[in-house]
Amino acid sequence: QYRLSVDVDGEVFQSEYLSPILTAEIDSLFLTKDEKGAPVFVRISTDGGANGTNYYRWMYNETWEVMADFYANARWGPNGTVIFHSMYTSENTYYCWGRDSSKVLLLGDTEKLSQNIVSRQKILEIPCDDDRLSILYHIEARQMQLREAAYRYFADLQERIERTGDLFSPILTAGLRGNIRCAKDPERLVVGYIEVATTTRKDLYVWEREGFYEVPATYWASLARRCTPSAWSTNRIFSIFSYKTSVVYDSRCVDCRERAHASKDKPQGWPTEHW
Repeated sequence: QYRLSVDVDGEVFQSEYLSPILTAEIDSLFLTKDEKGAPVFVRISTDGGANGTNYYRWMYNETWEVMADFYANARWGPNGTVIFHSMYTSENTYYCWGRDSSKVLLLGDTEKLSQNIVSRQKILEIPCDDDRLSILYHIEARQMQLREAAYRYFADLQERIERTGDLFSPILTAGLRGNIRCAKDPERLVVGYIEVATTTRKDLYVWEREGFYEVPATYWASLARRCTPSAWSTNRIFSIFSYKTSVVYDSRCVDCRERAHASKDKPQGWPTEHW
């Protein structure tokens, strides 16, 4: 059995001792879209087993590739020098990678079903014109089976957060007691629940060619407004060069780092050759 003990400014807080729950493997992780223009759902299916608990929690991490609107093959360097970009080094500002993770409590149960099977559980909704799906999208889902007490606690916590918008509001914490106690004062209110369980994982890559992504209806009109070639100025440092000429765009049109959550930090093992 295990418990967590935390020392906060000399005060000790401890969770109760619990035996580990062995979480079932995720059977499948997949995307669905009902029709053109409809949102894309990330779904999970799993068989929790006849002897497994009927309560579940899911988490996920997302990674995706994005591009700038135009490719700038050079930029101005110090003292008027020109630095040329390459798709195969991280100097280019054309390809970037974004990251995000689950921000809410994703819970589910099978207590009213005849079998402990989770079928096509939705864990995430993505608009079909979202940048995340525009080139290559990756999601890793994590699954944990819970005790009923843990599930009830997290479900109550999520309902209170949605209602009040504040985890530590007096209204929320009143009566919300988990399995953590102050060693010196067991009656002191402590917000939190420590579950002891294994976590199973499954990941999925989704390419743009699989058809889930749709170009936004306003994309081309917006591109024309945002990315009209402009005269040189000091705050527009990215250029697209052709023979003996250069075309200068605002950095937001040629720098992928200006996309939401984007950076040049390429994930390890990412299955494209460019950087």
